[in-house]
Order: sequence, then structure tokens, then C-alpha cells
Amino acid sequence: AGSFQFLSWDVHKRVQFGLFQGFIWTSTDTRNKMNLDASYFNPVLFGSALQYGLGGAHNVLLGSTLKFKITNSVSLYGQYLLDEIAEKSLKGSIRNKLGFQLGLKYFDVLKVKNLHLQIEYNQVRPYSYAHKNTAQNYSHYNQSLAHPIGASFKEAIVIWNYRLADFFTELKFQGIRLGKDSAGRNYGNNIFLSQNNAFYGVNSTINSQNQGVKTLVSFVDFKIGYLINPSTNMNIVGGISMRAEKNDRVNAQTNFVYIGFRTSLTNVYYDF
Repeated sequence: AGSFQFLSWDVHKRVQFGLFQGFIWTSTDTRNKMNLDASYFNPVLFGSALQYGLGGAHNVLLGSTLKFKITNSVSLYGQYLLDEIAEKSLKGSIRNKLGFQLGLKYFDVLKVKNLHLQIEYNQVRPYSYAHKNTAQNYSHYNQSLAHPIGASFKEAIVIWNYRLADFFTELKFQGIRLGKDSAGRNYGNNIFLSQNNAFYGVNSTINSQNQGVKTLVSFVDFKIGYLINPSTNMNIVGGISMRAEKNDRVNAQTNFVYIGFRTSLTNVYYDF
């Protein structure tokens, strides 16, 4: 189970700053006995971090966000993740669990109406989002709450999209360099593995970004569509996707063509 707090502050009409805390806790013990503490529901930002610490029995993550609107058409944004942190002299410790994001959005590129560009870079160190207790990694129902690739990666994303009347098109490129885990070796990519089983040891200080099986993943998607009903975003779309993964052991490529009919109706259901 988890508790989450987010505080957003409009520092200036062009600057927005935010602070975040994620707190993952185990609601039952090994005998399935409920073990709830009133402090788990503390709504005060950073209250759980102060009480339990970043490297304690519970999984506490801290984060910050920043958005800066340079002009009416250009914005910069970023996020920073702090899961655990070791002493400065121990840069290679598995407890140096850090991550960040930098991005740019450019609307009406070169004053061409409805031509938009987004560029983004993401980086996360090994073992981030993981925990000693596999029931307390940063996930929900076996799905990552952060990046689907896990940890120990560097990622670049470029997205172009353009709309002319009711027609639209988009081109997306995604390139990821990551250090994959291999059979029986936990290099820090899979967040569902216990950090107690880290390949170099739980107290190791020689861990590095993208350690493990050096892997390159690329993804290209191009689509074109027609908007039928703007009020529900009803549209028809067709496109092609190309995904490639390459390392010393795998050289795989998957290509497929797709067509679709979709809409975005309002979801009024809040039950799971």
C-alpha cells in the first residue's frame, strides 16, 4: 500500500515549482495480519521521510518538479528523484538511488500553427524504485509506478505532431540505453528484485550507471489520423511502429502496422 503527497506552487506567472513524496508501506505481515499505523496516513509533506528515513524499513521517495515558461510557445520542465542517498565518498553505492528528467516543449514551431515539438531526456540510477523487501518496491499490482523500463537507464525522446483542420499526424522517436539484468544477476534494472541480492553485494561501492548487459532499445512510431468529433476526441488513425533491441546476446526487431477507431469518453467510475 502507499501514501502520496504533492505540493505545487506558482512562484511566478511563468514559473511553477512542486514537491512530492511517495511512501510505500506493507499493510500486512507474513501471516496476513493487518499492521496499520496512524502515521501511514500523515498528510504532511515529507512527514514520512522525517519519521522513517529514506533507507529504512519502508520505501520513501522524494521528488521535485519545475516548469519554466520562457515564452508563450516555449517551456522547459524537469523532475528530480531521490530514493536513497549515500555519503559523497560512496558514489558507487547501491544506496545512491537518483533520477532526473529534463524536457522542452515548443508550440507552433517557427510560428507554424499547430506544429508542436517535444524533446525529453530521462536518467535513473541502478536499484532506484527497488527495496530490500520485494513487497515494497515502487509498484502497484506488479506494474511500475514510475518508468516501465525499470531503472539503470538513459532515455531520449523526440515527438513531432501537426494538425491541419481535422487531420493530424505524429512522429515519435525513443532511444534507451540501459544495463539489463541477466540470469541470476541483479544489476539494478528490475525493480521487482530485492536489493539485498545486488550482484556486487548490498554494501558494494562500485556500482555505475547502466551497469549490466549493455542494451540499446529504439522505438519509432508514425501515425496519421482524422478527427471525427472534437467533443469526444473521436478519431480514426493508422500508423506503423518499429521497435529494435540489441545487445551482445539479442538482436531483435519488431515492426507492425495498425489502424484504429478510438474516442475519449469521460470516465465517471472510481471503483477498481
